[in-house]
Amino acid sequence: MNKNFSELSLGASIYIIIAVIAIGIGVYGAFRTVANYFIFEKYPVSGGGMSMMMGGGYYQTEADCLYTRTYYDEKGVGSRTPTQVELAAETSEKDRCLNQVMESRKMSQVNDIGGSVLSMIIGFGLLYVRKTVFKD
Repeated sequence: MNKNFSELSLGASIYIIIAVIAIGIGVYGAFRTVANYFIFEKYPVSGGGMSMMMGGGYYQTEADCLYTRTYYDEKGVGSRTPTQVELAAETSEKDRCLNQVMESRKMSQVNDIGGSVLSMIIGFGLLYVRKTVFKD
């Protein structure tokens, strides 16, 4: 059954078009994910692969965790040296923040890979279903 695209039924044609678009999105996402992995020192949280297509937003970076605190005296006028407890709390908070950023980078990469693979599976699945459902 070797037919031209113009000779297929409308349903079969639509399946093929949607499948090609899904496969194209998956291949694009895969290439972009691989490029982000090799080009950047740290995997980008907001600009990688499928997450770019799903919408952006604000994503925390390491710079957000590295701010300097100012401790004021009792009158709130001048600055003072922090106590050991305050320094320990500040260090703990900074470490927790950096760990969250690192986890966000990992999750972004996993989501990009998963989105690319899912899109390709949907595309190839539609092609398979078209062959079994439409006997053109």
